Amino acid sequence: MSDAINWMLEIEDVKEKSHDPLAEAVMDRFNGAVSWQSTELVNGKPLRTVLENCWNQQNGIMSCDTKERAEALGVDAYINLTALKADIANSYLNDAMTSSGDASLPWTVIPTPRPDISPVAQDEIFNEIKAQLQSGSFEDASQLIEAIRQQKREMHFKETEKAKKSADAMMMLLADQCAEGGFNRALTDFLQWFPIYPFAVFAGPYITRAPRLVWGKNKPRIDTEVFPTFRAISPFDFAYSPDSPDTQRGTCIFTRTRWTRRELLNASKLDGYISANIKDILKQADDPNTDFNLSWLSRAPDEGQRNMALWASNVSPIEVLTHYGLMSGRELQKYDIQGLDAGDFYNCQLSLVQGRVIEVRVFSDPKIQTRPVYTASFYRTGGDRIAGDGIAQRLRDIERAYMASLMYLMRNAANASAPICEADYRRIAAYIGKGELGQVVPGSLYLSDSDMGNNNMPAFRFTHIPSNIPAYAQLMEMFMQLADRVTNIPAALHGEAVGSGAMRTFRGMSMLQGNATKALHAAADNIAYGVFKPLGELLYNTNMLFAKDMEVKGDSHIITKGAEGLLKKEMEKQSAMEILQTVGAAAGALGQAVNLAPVLSWSLKTLLGTMGVPDNVLGQMEQMSPMGVMPGAGAAPNPAPPSPTGAGVMEDITGGEA
Repeated sequence: MSDAINWMLEIEDVKEKSHDPLAEAVMDRFNGAVSWQSTELVNGKPLRTVLENCWNQQNGIMSCDTKERAEALGVDAYINLTALKADIANSYLNDAMTSSGDASLPWTVIPTPRPDISPVAQDEIFNEIKAQLQSGSFEDASQLIEAIRQQKREMHFKETEKAKKSADAMMMLLADQCAEGGFNRALTDFLQWFPIYPFAVFAGPYITRAPRLVWGKNKPRIDTEVFPTFRAISPFDFAYSPDSPDTQRGTCIFTRTRWTRRELLNASKLDGYISANIKDILKQADDPNTDFNLSWLSRAPDEGQRNMALWASNVSPIEVLTHYGLMSGRELQKYDIQGLDAGDFYNCQLSLVQGRVIEVRVFSDPKIQTRPVYTASFYRTGGDRIAGDGIAQRLRDIERAYMASLMYLMRNAANASAPICEADYRRIAAYIGKGELGQVVPGSLYLSDSDMGNNNMPAFRFTHIPSNIPAYAQLMEMFMQLADRVTNIPAALHGEAVGSGAMRTFRGMSMLQGNATKALHAAADNIAYGVFKPLGELLYNTNMLFAKDMEVKGDSHIITKGAEGLLKKEMEKQSAMEILQTVGAAAGALGQAVNLAPVLSWSLKTLLGTMGVPDNVLGQMEQMSPMGVMPGAGAAPNPAPPSPTGAGVMEDITGGEA
């Protein structure tokens, strides 16, 4: 294990320092969860060992056996295949999921196909029919029944229109909450860990109180507001109970976050936090005679010890342990929470600092019992379990074999770069100084005595070490191809020399790109299922229950987009390319029989749009004159009539391949 990693190896025993039994119970659970991660096997290795190996690979830290080989061979070069593949996956997913800005969310809110008539609307129907009855508008029962049906049809139409408006209002509210809470920023951080580790962790919404710039009567002003926020959690700051198949089921999960003094003070003014305990913690931290420790849990990778002097200036943070899970009503009743049954269990959120409970939230409503912590794996394996596979796990053995081949190649290159010289010292001792031994200079003349055995043997003999560089290079290429196959991220995604193999033509390049992205589509589906679905449902239910704006509340439901929705731009690009290939292949055979120009025009506009061409520029494509000349451009002397099939344009795009 690398010296740079000291992840939860030494957890301070806070049981004696716990100020209440609930804090002691939470720490017992947390210690058990950390111990479980040393026992749970992922691909035959303990989870904590796998996490440490993944961190070492991503940061280019050699394993012990690789380091010993490097010292023996005198070669310490390192080519990081894990970082190469993980960065490609991260770049692709980040571009597909966050490049569209906050306006593109992974959810859509739509009205139900047949909205129910609300009680208020039912009262309206009843009052209308009652008024007509009193006025004598109905001659018989059939007219009464028809009037009721007509009123219901009209009310269904009104309810449908209302549901559409409420769905649109809900989407606008979700977009506003995600933009203000930093959803895209948190998603970008989440995607940094997602391809590498067995799982990545996304959390939110958290209720935060902080100063923000808001719009006043005529100018912006600073105001303190309460709003939801999102964040990504490092895999090293996450633990779970052994009975947790995911974050939403099982006894409990834990996250470790770092808060500054200002964040603690702001939290003390929110509902659910125990202000007196937070003030006692701050008072204890400011007392130089106490053994207050900012890193009271442990040290994470790349994290140094925090300075108490910086704590006073609100720079150095303190660790906060948050428990999400089930607690009995008996344990929670002492916190003056009303309506709890001592024999029942409740989903709750508890936060601890130095053995003190600073937050207690109990979620009794089943619609908001979703724990605001979600995980997803790049390669989903093992069924009902949190830990899956990451790129680093699949590449570990291949990368080690690749590095061994590289080291032996460089060592062989060094040995074969110059011959080994053997000299008859008795014959040259009189003509060479001791300082010149081992320093044979090409082009120099060295004197020597005659051969005493008259065998005409030279005084200097040179032995050339065979060069096996081509064989080592071929072996490295084999391991690189294995890395492509094992990770399902081929070289087509991170660059391959155009003009060789399938990349020689537009059609071949498009085919390789389409096949290469299928693994990333599956990874996006894992995110949609593991993160976006429970997060979207929690946001939707919370807004339906507690939003002050009644316009967002209607008969609608939220739908999570799959890989096709998240990667819409890439899917449109691939579809447009396939259509262009089909048109180009069929243009010569169909000739003038079918007008393919509209299909070609649509495909080109779609393809160029996904490549970032602005809409106003794309709109100018339709302003072509009948002779195919843009308005304002000089006409050609003898303009050729446009081909109705668009075959000429396809030849330009495909280089004649179509």
